[in-house]
Amino acid sequence: MHAAPHTYAVGTYTEKLAHVAGEGQGIHLISLDPATAQLRLLASANDIPNPSYLCTNRAGTRLYAVSERAHDAALAVYALAPHPHAAPALSLLQVRPLAGADPCHVSLHEDAGLLCVSHYGSGELLCLRTDDAGLPTAAAWAYHGQGSGPVAARQEASHLHCALATSRGIVACDLGTDRITLHAPHGDGAPVRTWTAAPGAGPRHALAHAGRLYVVNELDNTVSAYDPDAPGGGPYATTALPEQARAAAGAAAGAAAGAAAPAAALPAALHAHPNGRWLYASIRGVDRIALLHLDGAGRPHLAGDYDAGGRTPRDFALSHDGAFLLSAAQDEHRIRVHAIAADSGALQPVGVALALASPACICPIPR
Repeated sequence: MHAAPHTYAVGTYTEKLAHVAGEGQGIHLISLDPATAQLRLLASANDIPNPSYLCTNRAGTRLYAVSERAHDAALAVYALAPHPHAAPALSLLQVRPLAGADPCHVSLHEDAGLLCVSHYGSGELLCLRTDDAGLPTAAAWAYHGQGSGPVAARQEASHLHCALATSRGIVACDLGTDRITLHAPHGDGAPVRTWTAAPGAGPRHALAHAGRLYVVNELDNTVSAYDPDAPGGGPYATTALPEQARAAAGAAAGAAAGAAAPAAALPAALHAHPNGRWLYASIRGVDRIALLHLDGAGRPHLAGDYDAGGRTPRDFALSHDGAFLLSAAQDEHRIRVHAIAADSGALQPVGVALALASPACICPIPR
């Protein structure tokens, strides 16, 4: 029996920004055939500029997208035809203006009826109530980060980079202040707990997994593990990602030889494998995917790193069955499929890459 295809939504940058050429054409639905590892473009929608981050509801009938702009930012909601019972399609339901600058992440707290939008530019986390149809209505609360960090070029102010729903509440990462905050879904937005990353770490994305909180740090190229049940406000384990030590050694050798320093390693996305034992992190600049094995205490250990399959792997997604990893090469304009070794988690490129301009996010559609 032929296995049903896996479906993903891909967000893109459609405008030139400081960090991207912005040649995308909106949001695309793509499918992966698990028998052949082939990708296919199914449908597209080009209704808002820079739909750089996406999320869905659990049923896979609503798709949410932020329009990442310094001015005239917005949030779009689409009806998503359920798969595989109907032909994949995107139907625009709502576009809601956002007052904040550079919204870069959106997530749904379905049990609380909240849609959480993180604004990098204005350092704001905005939580909107949703109605029974999954459409955002009024603002429930907003949190404005305060402070700065030691990396002057990137931490001159608060830069909220993500927020996610957990069993304890909403966890937000502030790259600009090195803080991870916990917010009550039905509170006033004030943090009920704060964890502090290493100075200059730059927490970017968080992952709630197996009772712990894992954070990928963009500025110091690490992944940190936090125990939400433990006292104190810092991580209990931190692991350096590939190229941190090698880049430092390479820079020293290059300086002695008069060569240019290697590209900076800038981690981007962090996801857990369905088996619960492995994490993966994408690293821009050096264009790698890191594999981390978790020990019995939940500490991550680097187990390998692999070519991401293109320049600037801003995001990636794992297939529902854990057999494949799809990486988005933002600056090489393609989606690459990697087979995952069932015994080790090692990656091996398979199939043919799908050409898509300026991909920024890969969002699995629930089956």
